Amino acid sequence: MLDELTGMYNLRFFRKQLRIETARTKRSGFPCSLIIFDIDHFKRVNDTYGHPVGDQAIKEVTRRILRSIRSIDYAARLGGEEFSIILPSTRLADAVRVGDRVRKVISESPFHIPGASPVKLTVSGGVAEYSIHLDSSPENLLKEADGALYRAKRGGKSQISYIVTNNHETSPSPKERRRTFISGGAPAIGWDREP
Repeated sequence: MLDELTGMYNLRFFRKQLRIETARTKRSGFPCSLIIFDIDHFKRVNDTYGHPVGDQAIKEVTRRILRSIRSIDYAARLGGEEFSIILPSTRLADAVRVGDRVRKVISESPFHIPGASPVKLTVSGGVAEYSIHLDSSPENLLKEADGALYRAKRGGKSQISYIVTNNHETSPSPKERRRTFISGGAPAIGWDREP
């Protein structure tokens, strides 16, 4: 269940829990959202400071993620420098705010690692909401969050990107989108998906 380096949930647990939470959403109608994070330019940390320092940085990212989420959320390390958070009973707009909070907590102060200069890290994130109104699956939810992450990386990194379902009652309103976009001065970019 647990990742050996970080003590976070591992990929195997994550896949199982994602199936459980999407099934719960189908039964209850309560929303469920997913965030996938990737540490920006992480290869540079390993190349510059070595893998032991890279491991310490991953552990510190883990601590900051866990401090930023609720006890009912499920944070997992998917592998390498990629993490995810399953947010039960969470609408897209709220999940985007959580993603932006995690992004800020990680980027606002450098990592003080013994034997190395302070290391400043940033993360990019992709957010998607599981929709019972669409022909969706846990795999599609993962694919959508991963696609949003890819857009955040291509869009300049250190930002949160998300998928908006048209005509979907749990999508952020234009006002919510605007508020999220200017939050912290870093962009959260929304992408429309057809209903």
